[in-house]
Amino acid sequence: MNSNNFRLKPVKKNSRSLFIIPIIITIFLHIFLFGLLILGFNPQEKPPKPELKPEILQIIINETEEPKIIQASMQNSEQVDANIKRIQQQREAKRVAEQKKIQQALAAERKKEQLRLKKIADEKKRIARKQWLKKVAEENRIKAVKAAERKKEQQRLQKQAAEKKRIAREKWLEKVAEENRIKTAKKKAKADKLKKAEAKKKAKADKLKKAEAKKKAKADKLKKAEAKKKADAEKRKKAEAKKKAETEKRKKAEAKKKAKAEAEKRKKAEAKKKAEADKLKKAEAKKKAEADKRQQDAQDKRDVQRAIKAIGAKIERNWTIPPLKERGLKCILLVKLQANGKVVSVKTAKSSGNVSFDRSAEMATRKASPLPLPKKTELKAKFRTFKLKFKPRY
Repeated sequence: MNSNNFRLKPVKKNSRSLFIIPIIITIFLHIFLFGLLILGFNPQEKPPKPELKPEILQIIINETEEPKIIQASMQNSEQVDANIKRIQQQREAKRVAEQKKIQQALAAERKKEQLRLKKIADEKKRIARKQWLKKVAEENRIKAVKAAERKKEQQRLQKQAAEKKRIAREKWLEKVAEENRIKTAKKKAKADKLKKAEAKKKAKADKLKKAEAKKKAKADKLKKAEAKKKADAEKRKKAEAKKKAETEKRKKAEAKKKAKAEAEKRKKAEAKKKAEADKLKKAEAKKKAEADKRQQDAQDKRDVQRAIKAIGAKIERNWTIPPLKERGLKCILLVKLQANGKVVSVKTAKSSGNVSFDRSAEMATRKASPLPLPKKTELKAKFRTFKLKFKPRY
């Protein structure tokens, strides 16, 4: 969880002061040692001979014992030379030992200085690597932010294209519906026109029939005078009238059948139009329901994210991180809540390996109780049991 992370800023050191002060101390130490060497010891100078007086044993019994006195004096002079040589050897050995000791001290100091310089170089390398890692992390973060922005822009363009496509389809459906309505209206107008023409034709036929009947009556009156002459003609005329009546009857039956077919066709067209209207209405209702659901899901998602950020912020305020030697520690807690956000239990699901770190995370979670939850009951249920990740930033 990002809201539970902490970033510890490294303490900046003056790398220039790390070099100047030890170098000055080293220079003064070398000057001091060389001054002691020059003032206290000179390898070319010979040690002064001690002023030793030979001890002369004068054991004089009589004058004949003089050679013995001279022999004793010679022996004491050799002893003095031996003592001088021994003292010189001791001083030489002491000088060599002191010189060796000084050389060892200088070698130890040089080695110590080399170790210190190496330590300073290692520290510079560590600081440089830390700065490089920080720079790389910042570059990666910037890249991630730019990638997220590009993805968000692509999603926005896709959504905009989908919305344009949806609007275009709705317009097309409206245009098709309007064209179908116009076609149906034209068909109905044509049928009405045809029906009127049939009615007009029928009226004309009736008028003609009446005129013929009147003419026939007149002819009958004339025929009575010419009954025999026109009997054959009357018979033929009746046959023609019968044929004509049958023709009229057939035409009427055909017209009735045609009218019935047109009525059925209109009825089917109206039923189809009604079905299409119902289908379009259902599609619009479904589209509206889906839009309402998407809007509600987006609102629920925003509420959940706000609750997660609020929980993380409250726990952060109550988290006191103990002093840590290790870096990169993280642990995962299993948290159970009541419906009002009160913490029921906190358990370590995955330990960091550091007991103090784990306990500080558990204590922070308990101190933050009750935790802020969404107002919606269905969303509260998602937070009854959840996992919480603790990972400080360095």
